[in-house]
Amino acid sequence: MNRIPEEDWKVFKEHHLLVHEEFCSSVSSQISRINESDDLSAISKFQSIAELIVSAVKKEEELFLDYRRSTAMLYLLKFVNEGLLSSEKVEEYSQEVKEWLDLRN
Repeated sequence: MNRIPEEDWKVFKEHHLLVHEEFCSSVSSQISRINESDDLSAISKFQSIAELIVSAVKKEEELFLDYRRSTAMLYLLKFVNEGLLSSEKVEEYSQEVKEWLDLRN
């Protein structure tokens, strides 16, 4: 299956936005924890936050920035493999898509 079925594409668009938002929220929370740490100097905080941002931007590019119907199946598989999409969310897809995912996990 190269192209996601139309009904699954509609579900994927919702999930893509949700997962992207959760990813960004998680990164933001990690930055806050680093910044609020009393155990780190300002320099250590800055370096830790900078490293986190570089890593997060790379991950964001891998997971979210090639947003097209023709790449949706690949990104859906990535979301599942990265643990970003719950089994409840996977259940919202058609049987065809779920079987395709099962064959690749």
